[in-house]
Amino acid sequence: MAQCRILIASLVASAMAFFAGPSQAATFNYDFASGSYNVIGQIRVSNTPDGIFLGAVQGSDILAITGVVSGPGGGPITGLLLNPNQPNPNVAYGFLYDNVRFGPPQYLDTNGVLFTTPGIVWNLWGNGPTDYELYAYGVTDSHGTLTDSPAPTPLPSTWTMLLIGLVGLGFVAHRQSRSRALSAA
Repeated sequence: MAQCRILIASLVASAMAFFAGPSQAATFNYDFASGSYNVIGQIRVSNTPDGIFLGAVQGSDILAITGVVSGPGGGPITGLLLNPNQPNPNVAYGFLYDNVRFGPPQYLDTNGVLFTTPGIVWNLWGNGPTDYELYAYGVTDSHGTLTDSPAPTPLPSTWTMLLIGLVGLGFVAHRQSRSRALSAA
């Protein structure tokens, strides 16, 4: 009976994952490169436009940032400093930031995104489509380029294969428990 419950629970969980509604966020890979710094990671943004425009491109609120800052004072990115005035600019630690991502050709505006590594607050912003700047007080002021691309997402066929595999595992577990019960009798 316990095996049957496990089978049912795995089927329900698989169905929920498979038939889940559209995501409320999108994820993008990014790579900032300059002479002495490299910042590589992912940002997660809201799928709902926020009403802020950079040229003709509407922005989306940045919800989270992960990755690593390589270079003097760098380290793993520990978090995004939330903007209480989202999507409007805010000032914190002497930085003006808005935490809004735009589409091509310029991914960040002149306010940029504010994030932390252990003990350091960083601001990454765009001065133009090919000129981005990374700044941390007392550590660096570095100009470089930023590339940005959508992170890969699983295809429906991948979810289907996962569901079939989980159903198969549940079926095998059910058959084994049933054969044990018959051999014990």
